[in-house]
Amino acid sequence: MEHEQQFMGPPGEGDDALSDQAAISQRMSPKHSADRLRALAAATADLLWFVAERQEAQEDNAAWLAFTGQASESMWSWLAAVHVEDQQRIKEACTAMATGADAEEIIECRIRRYDGQFRVFRVRLLPLREPDGELYELMCVGTDITDEQQKGRALAERVTLLEAVFEHMDDAVYVYDTLGQPIYVNTAGRELFAGEYLPGMPFSIDPGGIHVCAYDEQENLLPSERWPLVRVFQGEELNPGQLVHIYARKGHEDPRHVHISARAIIDNQGQVLGAVVVCCDVTERYLLEQVERRRAQENDARRAMLQLILDELPYGVYLVRGQDARLVFINRAAAELWGALWQIGQPMQEFLQQQRLAVFKHDGSQEDREQMAAFRVIRSGRPVHDHWVAIRRQDNKSVPVLINAVRLSGELLSLLITDEPEEAANELDVAALVVMQDVTTLHEGEQLKDQFISLIAQELREPLGLVKDFAQTLVQQAVREDSVAFTEWQLEAIRSILNASVYLTELTDDLFDVTRLEAGLLTLQRSSADLVALVRQVVARLQDSTSRHTLMIFTSLERLFVSVDPVRIEQVLSHLIGNAIKYSPQGGPIEITLRKDVRANDVLISIRDYGIGIPQPSQVDIFDRFTRAANARAYGIAGTGLGLYLCRELVERHGGRLWFGATEGRGSTFFITLPAESS
Repeated sequence: MEHEQQFMGPPGEGDDALSDQAAISQRMSPKHSADRLRALAAATADLLWFVAERQEAQEDNAAWLAFTGQASESMWSWLAAVHVEDQQRIKEACTAMATGADAEEIIECRIRRYDGQFRVFRVRLLPLREPDGELYELMCVGTDITDEQQKGRALAERVTLLEAVFEHMDDAVYVYDTLGQPIYVNTAGRELFAGEYLPGMPFSIDPGGIHVCAYDEQENLLPSERWPLVRVFQGEELNPGQLVHIYARKGHEDPRHVHISARAIIDNQGQVLGAVVVCCDVTERYLLEQVERRRAQENDARRAMLQLILDELPYGVYLVRGQDARLVFINRAAAELWGALWQIGQPMQEFLQQQRLAVFKHDGSQEDREQMAAFRVIRSGRPVHDHWVAIRRQDNKSVPVLINAVRLSGELLSLLITDEPEEAANELDVAALVVMQDVTTLHEGEQLKDQFISLIAQELREPLGLVKDFAQTLVQQAVREDSVAFTEWQLEAIRSILNASVYLTELTDDLFDVTRLEAGLLTLQRSSADLVALVRQVVARLQDSTSRHTLMIFTSLERLFVSVDPVRIEQVLSHLIGNAIKYSPQGGPIEITLRKDVRANDVLISIRDYGIGIPQPSQVDIFDRFTRAANARAYGIAGTGLGLYLCRELVERHGGRLWFGATEGRGSTFFITLPAESS
């Protein structure tokens, strides 16, 4: 209590004694503090040593002894453990402390461990002074920062590497701190908006500065709370599937269109350290996409207009592409003719099988894939004209259809196809436009006409046969010596009657064959026949009918057997060689060539004349019924226009082909191919 009274009492005589006690306490406090420090030093893991101001005392803690393996004996003896390159620097700092420097100093130096390895320490020099300011001891505290320094160096190297990568990126990279302030921008980022705007955070629009708008994937304007950096700090991650579209304009410059992706920077403890925003300038791509979008819209409009026009046509029209004839578009009339839904992109064969549809030829046999007009055009590139088929639908109703097909070029097709995948671009030039005409009414009329022609042909065959037989009998009697003599004009009249009856008989035979073909009643009686002998037989017979023409056969074959109907093939050869004679009124050679193509395994017959030829306009439909070349009438050459039609039908029913090459005034060459028999 006395002490309390003395401390708390009023000032008086005890003041001097109290002042002396305080002074003693102040003088003693450094020592007491040093004792406490020594007690703490014994327990700390840091290196700690004390250096006396006059080199009278020196002591170390246990950590120093354990690390260096030696005790210091003088003020500077501990420097022996310090790297030689760092000794002078730390000695100067200690000397400065001894000569009156008040503040503590921190120095990094390398200290040798007991095994000879150096570690980096952060050394704090703390001066311990008397109350009067005199230094009585220097305390040194060393903290091992080697691992920390290595981590920092590794981090710096990674940062440097990342910066090098970012600098070589075409995309703009922005690194933000947690306050949304940019702490790093690469070169592309500085150039993107000329360094005047860093995307990520919304900002107030300056009328004289950059005007920026942000939109989402649906092109809706973003509010400030939905801007990229705000969303990232709210826990979102903007990956390429969640791009943000930035539209920025400065003054009268062209706008920039930017896609932004962003994510937060998070440490190992899950703390957010900042964010990275990557901006991809897609202005050029955006403008190209706009052009493509407008072009696609224009193409769609053209396609819709074309579809509208085609839907109003009375004819069926559809477009297929590729080797499997996938549907591109189809109009209403064609869909009604098929009587089933044909999906866009569906192959034709799959459509026919799925809808149980069948296509039949004129003779009643079913068409296979290779015979269909669409596939023929795609495969060969040659147009198909007036191809008659019958479509049998699901309800078992057969619809007669006349088909014309033409191959389309890639340029025309590209106007119609706007949504094809990239890998299909190489097939754009393989397409067929098919036009279908429902000829039910026409077919019924043709059937009636064919029935009438067949009836007339049958009715005429018998009386014409009688006339022909009587005329032949009269001609034969005229040349007999014991017969009744005919005058010259009577004999000429009989011969005219015979020629007319022969012509009419051949005409009725042709009409009868045509009606049987149209009705599908003509059947082939196939057998193995020697085609060389058959050609020689026809040539010998027709050579007897003309003296102004020379029929020549060119072949290296002695025999060539084929599976054909000999009567029908003889009929074809007679028509074609007879035409060569008839359409060469001036006479001349007729060349018949016969050879076998081993690679194609077929037989080729060519019949060449040097007559009047076929005019170009007449060549298109020369194989149609009742069609003749225009120059035939000018030369007064008679004919019905049924011969070539019959020849083509008969050859094709044998599995062959018939075509020609002709120049008006220079002759014609007709070619026949027939499948050869296997050896």
